[in-house]
Amino acid sequence: MTDMNVLTLTERTRRLYRTKVKDTTYANWLKAVAPIGELTLDQITNDVVLDQRIHWLETTSESTCKLRLSSLKAIWNKARKMKLIPGTKADNPWLDADDGLVIANRDPEFYPWEHYARYHNDPYFVILWYTGARIGEVAGLSQQNIVTEAEIPYFQFVDQENRDIKNGPSKRKVPMHPACLPVLPHFRQSKAVAPGKSWSENFGKNMQLPTGDAAHTLRHSFHTRCRDASIEEYMIDILTGHAKASTTAQYGKTRLHLLEAAIKKLQ
Repeated sequence: MTDMNVLTLTERTRRLYRTKVKDTTYANWLKAVAPIGELTLDQITNDVVLDQRIHWLETTSESTCKLRLSSLKAIWNKARKMKLIPGTKADNPWLDADDGLVIANRDPEFYPWEHYARYHNDPYFVILWYTGARIGEVAGLSQQNIVTEAEIPYFQFVDQENRDIKNGPSKRKVPMHPACLPVLPHFRQSKAVAPGKSWSENFGKNMQLPTGDAAHTLRHSFHTRCRDASIEEYMIDILTGHAKASTTAQYGKTRLHLLEAAIKKLQ
């Protein structure tokens, strides 16, 4: 098996974990293997590993370097478990390649509603502002998942044809804030491979936001506004699709009318 090249190993591993490895994860895998895809497994020496770390540290951010190396480590670990490659976990050449590297926590600046006046009629912006959702989740919404006829109108964030939801907690219903209703006739689902990416990039450029913030600024702002409105943390986690922090919080369901009451606290 050591004469298999890295790209083939990556593709076979993804096929074996089809429902577990999301499209976004696979996209990161492909970026990680791009420089070494044609190398065979027995050509991945310690020197190759170190050269890749140096290359990414010199050409990308530390966060990106860690993501790339962590992706390669994950590919090798999963391939080993499926017997695509021999050896134990300790034989993974990428095992400690990301040692000492950290993914920087983004902490975008908070701006009030008035700051975004040019976007007040943009459906993507308004939905992001009142749901705290990820841009891909919003841009990928199909009309059937924008439910306005129910007693409590809501957005249903689930896997879409062109975008999988990030994880289990991200599959959720978020009640519509009344301010969303007027912009819905202008909403159009993005058919792009990465829905919302171009919107986010243009938004960041137009609002002169730091690279990497863009639409994510609105998700952070949502968290801030929820706390300002005294909405409990576990409710914020449910609304934004984060894993609940405590075991107790993971038990049971939170009724939609309680989430609606929380959403309506926001201005």
